[in-house]
Amino acid sequence: METKPVNDSAVISLIGHIAQHYENNIATQFIRPMLLQLNLEKPVWDLIDAMTTRPDRYRTYWLDDLYRQIGAMAKLVAGARRDLSPTLRNRIGAAGAVGQEKTLRDMAAAAFPTNINVLADYVNTLFDTLVKIDEADTKDGRQPLHPQMLELVDVKRNLGFRS
Repeated sequence: METKPVNDSAVISLIGHIAQHYENNIATQFIRPMLLQLNLEKPVWDLIDAMTTRPDRYRTYWLDDLYRQIGAMAKLVAGARRDLSPTLRNRIGAAGAVGQEKTLRDMAAAAFPTNINVLADYVNTLFDTLVKIDEADTKDGRQPLHPQMLELVDVKRNLGFRS
């Protein structure tokens, strides 16, 4: 399985949007403790961190790494929708906050389902963009990388999109 660097400015910009949205709206100080309770293995969290921690437009992004990170983000989205969204309001409100902190917690909980959907949209757009790049690079008869990666089998379903 041969991989290649991805230097597309739209991809790099989208990774920045994903990281910023994740930091500002998903892994907030109010939600992160509950997010970390999702049933995701450490390698999945490592891939999520790799995608969401300080993206750099001068960094070299590799197609296989980005595909793995997308697979991890899709698992996060599916887990958050299934295990966190339905109970987040009760769990976040049970933290005993009052005043402005309670208001901010309530706002974070109320916006969480929408914010997960926005994250899913960003990750899906990144995936579709990478698939196009991957397939365009197969003009010489080589196989695209994405069908060879087991991590990507359920990406569309986990993000809430049809394949």
